[in-house]
Amino acid sequence: MSSDKPTIFFIPGAWHLPDGFDDVRTSLAIRGFPSESVALPSIGAEPPSKGLADDTIFVQNEIERLSNQGKQIVVVAHSYGGMVGAGALKGMGYAERQKTGKQGGVLMLVYMAAFVARSGTSLLDMIGGKWLPWNQLDGNYVRAADAPQIFYHDLPVQEQEKWTSKLVHTSRAAFEDPVSHEPWHDLPCMYIFCEEDRAIPLSAQESMAGLLGDHSQFRCKSSHSPFLSMPDKVAEACEMAANIGLGKHNMHDRCIAQGGLRENLHAIMRKQKQSDDVKARSYRKHSPTANHGQAHREPQNQTRNARIMEYKRIDGEAETTTPQNTEEIIVSTQT
Repeated sequence: MSSDKPTIFFIPGAWHLPDGFDDVRTSLAIRGFPSESVALPSIGAEPPSKGLADDTIFVQNEIERLSNQGKQIVVVAHSYGGMVGAGALKGMGYAERQKTGKQGGVLMLVYMAAFVARSGTSLLDMIGGKWLPWNQLDGNYVRAADAPQIFYHDLPVQEQEKWTSKLVHTSRAAFEDPVSHEPWHDLPCMYIFCEEDRAIPLSAQESMAGLLGDHSQFRCKSSHSPFLSMPDKVAEACEMAANIGLGKHNMHDRCIAQGGLRENLHAIMRKQKQSDDVKARSYRKHSPTANHGQAHREPQNQTRNARIMEYKRIDGEAETTTPQNTEEIIVSTQT
């Protein structure tokens, strides 16, 4: 069944296979969103020689395939998947592709309890240059110990055992290869914070999210794996990300379609100002008291100022004038 809604594309973390997202994808399908998830080459590779570079190329090819079909995409990267998504999305942003006459592309990158790394940094660097106590290293194989408590502590015991049995090894190279790109300079981003995460503590998530600059947020009181313990909430976050991404790019498309981004930002602002002024004058004319009319003008001015801030966010030269929390959306969820 065809859908005009963005495709939600999941990148799993280390040790995990794509079937972990099945419940979220079912919830998204009910909401009308198509979705895809991939198995990364470094996860379960035999021999364990595939690394971050291989995962990056593989995911980039998948994103390009969907983009060439005209798909608008929201990429949701979990844990190590944040490292993969960073390089894979270089040049794949929707706005960037539109400028070169290409169709489709990525609307937003969502980090779900994921690593946000500067270019040239490896996952091993991100965890302090030393293997964690629950990382079992055997040559080029890296396995996860104590998974029920590290990944799934908010699931029933039977579910913990089920998903632990599905984990596979990750190649050592996935931890040692450096990230090749910083996508937040080119793409809108969201961070899904997992507040009870025992794999990546909340403080670490918040510190990494600080690199993203102006970004959207969604909070879950969950373990490292909210896609298993609260799939409907993750689907809600994905829908929010899609709506925010569409909103940003629809305004961009509107300006471009009218013949030039910066020039038309100001034209649209002038047109909207005239419309607001007409409405305000009409209201004052029929208002029973002057004070009431004055009270009405204030919301008009606030509305206009909000629009101006939105236009400034799109105009690259004015980007730095936007307060960091202007577009921040925080949703706390309870288990």
